[in-house]
Amino acid sequence: MFSAVELSIDAFPVPFRRIRLQLQPGELAALSGPGAADLLTALAGRIPGAGYVLLDGRTKSPGSLEHAASVALVRRNPIPNCNLRVEEVVALGRAPHAGQGCLDCDDVIVAAALEWTGLTHFRKRRYRDLAPRERHTLHFAEAVAQIWEKPSHGHRYLFMNEPSEGLSSWHRRQLLHLGRELTREGFGVLAAVPEPGMARGFAGRVMHLRNGLIAFEGDVEEVTAAVTRKRWLRVLPGGMNRFVIPGHA
Repeated sequence: MFSAVELSIDAFPVPFRRIRLQLQPGELAALSGPGAADLLTALAGRIPGAGYVLLDGRTKSPGSLEHAASVALVRRNPIPNCNLRVEEVVALGRAPHAGQGCLDCDDVIVAAALEWTGLTHFRKRRYRDLAPRERHTLHFAEAVAQIWEKPSHGHRYLFMNEPSEGLSSWHRRQLLHLGRELTREGFGVLAAVPEPGMARGFAGRVMHLRNGLIAFEGDVEEVTAAVTRKRWLRVLPGGMNRFVIPGHA
């Protein structure tokens, strides 16, 4: 199990305070609300903060090679000025394993990740020539290649970041479908989504952020209803409640 314990981070516009979060192997959970992508970045060890992370009961140093062998983050932003071929970008995911195995094994894993994401026919294309949705699928393949091999102790965890480039609802759901397939192989998958309802049909559990805290947690319908109520219900002076359509106070 992946566990974040009392995680606090000040590096973002909305700081996170004492986040407690768990992700089970074989589970697809969703993270929604302001700062979801930032929190995934921190959980993957890219941003330092107070608190600690447990991987299958063991304390891991975020950002270490040992951590990177079990936890991968799908890139959110395009790689600037990148002229690499598609297969070379996926090979970047094997960097944490450099010097630990044979290069031929890495080539086999890169090819398998490309095939699994449906990008084999793009393998010789240049990164700069890809459409935004193709780039994000490529970053998905890169992250999966990073944790393709099951570690000797513990499980693998993939954090699916929400891309900065716009994706259609259809393509976002296709990626969630790939994430769900990974759970059948024992991966724990945590996906950032703009709204909790967008995880419907994929995630068994949603955590919704508000003001740097996990404000709501439960199944998709419960969290969607709670978020909707919070947006519409305002407390007036004297304790009187009323429902207000957002933007029509």
